[in-house]
Amino acid sequence: MIITSVYKTPPTPFSWPHITNPVNKPNFIIGDFNSHNTIWGYDSNDSDEEAVEESKQIYDMYIAAYNVDPFREEIIQLDEDLTTHLADERSERWKELINSLDMTHNSKKTWAAIKRLNSEKNAKTRVAAVTPNQVANQLLQNGKPANKEKENKKRLKGEIEQTMRDSSDQSEKFTPDELNTAMMLMKTGKAGGLDGITTEMIQHFGAKTMSWVLNLFNNSVGTWRKTKVVALLKPGKDPKVPKSYRPISLLCIFYKLYERMIMAHMSLTEEENLTPDQAGFRPGRSTCGQLLNLHQYIEDGFEEKQITGTVFVDLTAAYDTVNHKILLLKVAKMMKNKKIVSIIQTLFENRRFFVEMDGRKSRNDQPLKYDEHPVYLGVTLDRTLSFSQHAMNVKAKVAARSSLLRKLANSTWGTDPKTLRTTALALSYSTAEYSSAVWTRSCHAKKVDAELNNACRILTRQLRPTPLLLLYRTAEIAPPDIRMQTHGSTEKHKQETDLRSPLFDHSYPRARLK
Repeated sequence: MIITSVYKTPPTPFSWPHITNPVNKPNFIIGDFNSHNTIWGYDSNDSDEEAVEESKQIYDMYIAAYNVDPFREEIIQLDEDLTTHLADERSERWKELINSLDMTHNSKKTWAAIKRLNSEKNAKTRVAAVTPNQVANQLLQNGKPANKEKENKKRLKGEIEQTMRDSSDQSEKFTPDELNTAMMLMKTGKAGGLDGITTEMIQHFGAKTMSWVLNLFNNSVGTWRKTKVVALLKPGKDPKVPKSYRPISLLCIFYKLYERMIMAHMSLTEEENLTPDQAGFRPGRSTCGQLLNLHQYIEDGFEEKQITGTVFVDLTAAYDTVNHKILLLKVAKMMKNKKIVSIIQTLFENRRFFVEMDGRKSRNDQPLKYDEHPVYLGVTLDRTLSFSQHAMNVKAKVAARSSLLRKLANSTWGTDPKTLRTTALALSYSTAEYSSAVWTRSCHAKKVDAELNNACRILTRQLRPTPLLLLYRTAEIAPPDIRMQTHGSTEKHKQETDLRSPLFDHSYPRARLK
């Protein structure tokens, strides 16, 4: 077999290539007809092939001259020309890569490039010290219920059956609008499941295919029960212990889409039945609101001369150890819909998984560990609510990210100002402003402001004597104190107007402290 590669730009006529030394074998001609051209409506032409041809010409000239006399002055000049040409092409490719970085539309690509820039700080590749079978066995052990009393199982089963008998037989089918809404909420760039189907593939389905998918959801349950699990080592954990690995389930995209449609049916009823203390996975609630709730509770204790004690509970394998029968009973009592409950029950039962990796119980009367600086939802607390340790931690994070930003801000090969500004907001400012409404009144917050000023100086490429006010005007970014005040005002408005806020209609004690 002979394969001949050809290339032509749109304006030039195409002619079949002359095949040298023809033999009695099949001949295949493949090539790039340069669809990325202004003639086809693009903003620019793809000149990759021309650059390769030019490099090849210089290289051929160098080889020809070298074979005649490798010590001639012409050889030295051709060598310099070839080296310069390759260096210029590398520089252009680098500039194209840097200018294509965009935290707004393609943050995944940007993060990958930034991590490569920070290669000197990358940790060494860790080889797992356990086998996939050991991790899979640990996951199975996590899922085994501790309570094996038969009477308890029979009681739960009877309650579920009674609730199902009292539930409605109305079978509402999923509608095309529900499917389209769920599809719009699906995230792109996620790994596919066992079938290899990604969100991007489904987004390109036509009307008939989507109609088939809707019919599948309305008439088929019990599918997608086999899951691929990737085991990732938890930070700071022993790689020799199977419990040290966090299982990440790569669910089929169709299953995720199916889940969203089920949740859309459940969301109308579930919000009324959830405790107001729960903040996770609920609309109108956030980690910042929950932190403010705890912060206000501690402050109220200060005002009333009371001591506030907090216990942070982290359940081992919490999701794996949930009793499915109790969970199903709660869903049945809440939904009163046989179809939805049956679907959820079917998806719970007889699930299978396999683990792919590398191609101590608490005793009674055991004292709880005291931590001077507990971390709650990403914010480091202390006895006096000074947030000094948290400010130091945030400052260190911002400083590390500013060093990455500096690598993108080189005046010779760095990215353009707009991309640099977007990257700075995503890298440094988002880190510094996380739940800032909780700790912005601390006198230690100025430590973080200093690092943000440094990040702004990097992206504007200004000298140190430049006044801060002029610095932020140039960057078109509000100063840190104004941005923090804005976040605080937003959370305050939520507390006063949003019924879902944990601090809505909160009764504050009489102020005692200054």
